Amino acid sequence: MKIESIGDVSGIDFPGKSGPIIFTKGCNYRCGFCYNTSDRQVSPEKVESFLRGLELKARGGWYNGVTICGGEPTLQHDLPEFIQRLKNIGLAVKLDTNGSRYQELGRLKGIVDYAAMDVKGPFRLYADIAGVDFIDERDGITKAMGIVADFPGHEFRTTICPIAREDGEVTFMTPEEIEETAHFIFQNLPNNDSPYFLQQFVPVKGRLVDRRFEEMGETPKEILEEGCELAKKYLPNTKVRAR
Repeated sequence: MKIESIGDVSGIDFPGKSGPIIFTKGCNYRCGFCYNTSDRQVSPEKVESFLRGLELKARGGWYNGVTICGGEPTLQHDLPEFIQRLKNIGLAVKLDTNGSRYQELGRLKGIVDYAAMDVKGPFRLYADIAGVDFIDERDGITKAMGIVADFPGHEFRTTICPIAREDGEVTFMTPEEIEETAHFIFQNLPNNDSPYFLQQFVPVKGRLVDRRFEEMGETPKEILEEGCELAKKYLPNTKVRAR
């Protein structure tokens, strides 16, 4: 496992669980609003030391869950074995994914307890938001939605971020584009029960992939609130995550 860093203990990221966050290294997207772009890597020796300490804390009742995020965790070829090791010491596992590698997600059913899929926006804007030249495997993303919805616990989420438009202007995702995103998710699920979270974009100075976004400020609350109401037409369990 290529691990970029290990975060502090969180009781927020994994609903009902408490434990550390593991950031894997590398991503196949380059979202302009992303701030996790470090080239660091935790040495194998430090990973082993962390896992030994984690086992002691799990068996002592201090931790009961771990969140694995990225980067994109499913790029790691030994991810299933790593997750199984965490399960063997009694920890529940939450996986954060962009859903681009649905085959790998399918292999994790049965060992991942909670999956959170980042849906970048309406499909017509997907490549622009993800920072790639094109996305030609629509079925990959849509298949991932169905797989994620079949995990024991799951959620979908969208960061309501700035978007670099075709004319060069940078503006926030609109409430109507949020509604379009919710419809995109709804079309690919067996029902409309899935939790959907609209996340507030918070600029991290000096760390974003697209430095223009650092001047945008946080997502305006009115966009989040109006977008939430529109998204509920398709996904009634839509909520806003904002500070």
